[in-house]
Amino acid sequence: MSLEQKLLGSWELVDCKVVQGGTLKDLPIGPADQCGGFLIYSPDGIVSATISRLDRPPFQDGSVHGGTSEENSALTSRSLATSPSSKSTNLPQPSPITSATEPSPTG
Repeated sequence: MSLEQKLLGSWELVDCKVVQGGTLKDLPIGPADQCGGFLIYSPDGIVSATISRLDRPPFQDGSVHGGTSEENSALTSRSLATSPSSKSTNLPQPSPITSATEPSPTG
């Protein structure tokens, strides 16, 4: 089975490093060790990623999709997401994987 086939599905992000010019940088939402998220690899080559701060507070009403305007603003300031609507060869190519483990898919 190829690496591409092994990566298909959804995965929990357990570590993330941003290296620029040989220097380790923080994510725009904070240090990588304070963030988590999910990656989804589809068979047609589309990748979706969601990364958020682990310390983000839950909505006061206890819902997943609710929240006040202030709560939603706080949530979006602590999150990053990308999910192209279709595969495009015009998108920037990701950096090569320099190290990886083979975790179990989350589903």
